[in-house]
Amino acid sequence: MNSSDILTVIAAILGSGALATVIQLTASRFRVDRRADLIRSWKEESDIADQLYKQAVSVEIASDSEQVTSTPETNSSDSHNDNENSTTATSPSDNNLQDTEIASRNSRIAFSRAVRTDLNKRLASELVPSNAMGLLFSYLIALASSLGGLFIAVTGVYLMSTANNQNSNPPFSAGVLVLIYGVMFIITGIGMFVFLNAVEQSRMRARRIILDVLNIDSPGIEGKIKDENNDLVFVGLEPKLFMKIRKQKPTAGNADKSTRPTLLRRALGKDLAYNLETFIRQTTKIEDFDSPVSVASDGS
Repeated sequence: MNSSDILTVIAAILGSGALATVIQLTASRFRVDRRADLIRSWKEESDIADQLYKQAVSVEIASDSEQVTSTPETNSSDSHNDNENSTTATSPSDNNLQDTEIASRNSRIAFSRAVRTDLNKRLASELVPSNAMGLLFSYLIALASSLGGLFIAVTGVYLMSTANNQNSNPPFSAGVLVLIYGVMFIITGIGMFVFLNAVEQSRMRARRIILDVLNIDSPGIEGKIKDENNDLVFVGLEPKLFMKIRKQKPTAGNADKSTRPTLLRRALGKDLAYNLETFIRQTTKIEDFDSPVSVASDGS
């Protein structure tokens, strides 16, 4: 292939529609107003879900009001005959109409809940980002550290077993030192696995709490938020994520001394935990939770 053929290929690639499409998608992915468009789309989806639910409820209210207004006001002498006529006048078409209204109401409620569920899932993921690439890279480092430490430990055991031979160059202490380094790498890898698992668990459980908070405000839903793992502790009226109550009596008048952070809070991060606590404090109250764990604000 000479230079003219290379120039022809380059010109064909630059002039193709596929390259223009890739450039356009890349530019739209990193444009400045992409975030604003995303927020507007979430707002529109939220309004659509509310409208669908209101329409579903209006079907039920309309059917009930029609049944009330269809009953005529008559005197006591004709009440018996009117009741008999109303029971015999119910036709199969009226029953089919009521069944259709119920099916329409249920389908609209299901549609509104589907829109709301997908939107809440994205909002929870936005408040608690997953950081999948960082976790994957960290897991690879932990795996490499564990496997490397295992190889070094096996090498140290081999050096220790051959140190008694007369022709062996490395002494027994060298094998012990290599074994210690190998064990240290293995412990480091295991510790990284434990911490990364805590990072994943803290984000999953924090995301579940955020979903419960988002769903508690949905129309037609009555109930309280259940905190099964006691991930949320209230110090007075302030919510605290992944905190444990100290067994010993804290200093009087200092509420911060009454709790201590757990491994999940350290894995979640102070900044992210504070942002989530602010969101929970702004949107809920302690009465919205089912049997919440509460600590007196005076530290007693």
